[in-house]
Amino acid sequence: MLEMYGPHLNAWHNTTVRALAAANDGGRWVFEQFGEPFPFEKVEQYQARKVRDRFTFEMLKDYLRHLGLSPFEEDFYLPEGAPAWLVEKTGPLVRARKEYTLEHARAEVL
Repeated sequence: MLEMYGPHLNAWHNTTVRALAAANDGGRWVFEQFGEPFPFEKVEQYQARKVRDRFTFEMLKDYLRHLGLSPFEEDFYLPEGAPAWLVEKTGPLVRARKEYTLEHARAEVL
């Protein structure tokens, strides 16, 4: 999923400018899109036969790079010479939650 928000001219909240999703929420795959495509989007891919192939993880990473983001790279979170914040989780996890390492999460997605 990718969602881009922008200012709403007549309200205090932001509004969705562009949204893309290829998701399976425990059932069948669905593809959804809203808003005007960005020039870098591979819109022809949105017609792929398999819904899950219409917006892939690789496409998400590519789109984010075009937007100046690389959240799947460790140095994105702490660029060279940038100040750091230490965030520490204390206490037990909520029972319904499960934690993953970055490596495990990447292995599950790919």
